[in-house]
Amino acid sequence: MSSSSSLPGDALTDAGAIAFSPGHFLKYHFLGDTKIEAAAAKSEIAEPVFLKIISGEQKVDQPIARKLALLDPVFDAQFWLNMQETYDTGQAFARRDGRPTLPTSTPCVPG
Repeated sequence: MSSSSSLPGDALTDAGAIAFSPGHFLKYHFLGDTKIEAAAAKSEIAEPVFLKIISGEQKVDQPIARKLALLDPVFDAQFWLNMQETYDTGQAFARRDGRPTLPTSTPCVPG
């Protein structure tokens, strides 16, 4: 798969698979019709920080992962940490191989 067909917030892993950034996953695959304000409140993450996660300006660390796990028990803290690590690894492989890294920023408007 070429990087030109990738979505913002994706990274190719060493095996060529797409790794989504946690923020991309939150916005495009997880929240659905849920308003950002409601998700931020449910996760006990301040809305400005939640928006930074979605835009890729804030990585998911242990405290944030624990709070994101409040959104749905199926997606526990380790899920969010693994997603961040996989995305970061994909970005590192891209840099190592001279491939373009994909943007971490996804335009985000509170909604």
